[in-house]
Amino acid sequence: MSLSTSSRSAMNRDAMRFAVRGTVFRMDPSGTSHFEETTDPAAAYKTTLTAGRITAMGDRYATCGDEHPHFCSQCGKPVKDDDGNLVTIGETCWRQECPRCGAGWSMRRAIPIVSKIESLRKEIASKRGDSPKFHHLAVRMDDFRAARDADDAFFDVVKAAVDEVGVNVHGGAIIHHSYTGDNEDHEDDDLGKWKERVFEGRDWEGDVEDELKEWHHAHVIVLADHIDHFCCESLFDRTGIFVHRIQNEDDDNNVSIYGKKELAEVTTYCLSHARLADDADAYRYFGAVANHSADHRIEAMCKEIVRSVVPKTLDLQLPESELCSRTIAASEVDHIPAVVRGPSRDSEAEDDEIDTDESDDDQQDDQGDQKDRQDDQGDQKDRQDDQGDQREEDTEQANEDGLDGDDSDEEQVTNIDWEAADAPKSGDTPVKCNGRLVPLEFAPSFLDDPDRNLAYEDELREAYREHPVQETLDEHTE
Repeated sequence: MSLSTSSRSAMNRDAMRFAVRGTVFRMDPSGTSHFEETTDPAAAYKTTLTAGRITAMGDRYATCGDEHPHFCSQCGKPVKDDDGNLVTIGETCWRQECPRCGAGWSMRRAIPIVSKIESLRKEIASKRGDSPKFHHLAVRMDDFRAARDADDAFFDVVKAAVDEVGVNVHGGAIIHHSYTGDNEDHEDDDLGKWKERVFEGRDWEGDVEDELKEWHHAHVIVLADHIDHFCCESLFDRTGIFVHRIQNEDDDNNVSIYGKKELAEVTTYCLSHARLADDADAYRYFGAVANHSADHRIEAMCKEIVRSVVPKTLDLQLPESELCSRTIAASEVDHIPAVVRGPSRDSEAEDDEIDTDESDDDQQDDQGDQKDRQDDQGDQKDRQDDQGDQREEDTEQANEDGLDGDDSDEEQVTNIDWEAADAPKSGDTPVKCNGRLVPLEFAPSFLDDPDRNLAYEDELREAYREHPVQETLDEHTE
């Protein structure tokens, strides 16, 4: 059973029962309160939550990390350093349990979570004129037991608890944590120690496991108008279900999450030590967020924001690029998107950080007149107005939570003209190729494909010929 499955009937949900601290409750989301105490004997509820391990504390594929030369799947250009030598990139499995790739799993799973929540926020704001806000909640139930799969039931109860204490809850993501830090020198869930635990070089048995204690709780990233503190207190008094809205470290305000950058930080951090399980049991979407498809430009922007925070939250140093970064004439590019970079605020970060014009007016512009999109002078003015509108939206979000301020994401990223992808191409216009990088071992399938027009076919053929591990060179030489 999954929270994202719309076919679940209300009857099945209403029939669900669970025990917290020896008391059995019936979950009824249709009532004034979602939970009703019953007289059922707690002894019948014996299934407990699974602790297992955490992200990056599993087995590693034998080939994970093996170095391979790469080339661009679009233009065929081999990746080389300044001296003309092939650059090798480690093979990545992207699995949650992998000691090498667990942090990368956290980054990749955070991208759709952040994108879907931010995209839905903007969609709602465009329809009703004001914006719901991001909230970070912790939900805990001591001695949680169920008659069926407790891990599955846990997500259902957390979702219902958030619905009860929230005002206009639009959904979000629930991340299951099975441990907390067992360290008296640290407070607030041992925050300062997690980065030291979840990366390659640490073992589970006799190492990280000894620093933790089993303590099941959920971190919930929520899009809602408001989380009612008094409802949280009432729910705990009646049921023992503890819902805590985590506020920003600044004690002078009650803001939970300021904007997209902090949303990305919270999400990647929470995923970094989620319970090790199939994705559906490590985290789940709920509410309208579950079935929402993010606008493609918002998704691209959120991807770069997530990538910009992972050195801090995951101690993850990303390669310079996963895409071909060659600057070429637009006439050489036969794929979309071909993006045109504007002036960079930070030249050192230009390749890794991207900003987009992602206001509501921008989304409308996508369906607007082609003539308007081609008017460079008008576009520049629109982008300036849109950036101002976005700052106002983010300021409103902070103001409504009790703080004057704006989202600092614009200071973290560079400008990009996304509409240039739709405009007629000029042979003199510089663009980034942005083709995905592919291991050199797959070069034959690209070289033998008559439908591919590789601008650097000869260079790719030569790189493949010279690569020492290839054994079928004769089939791919002229």
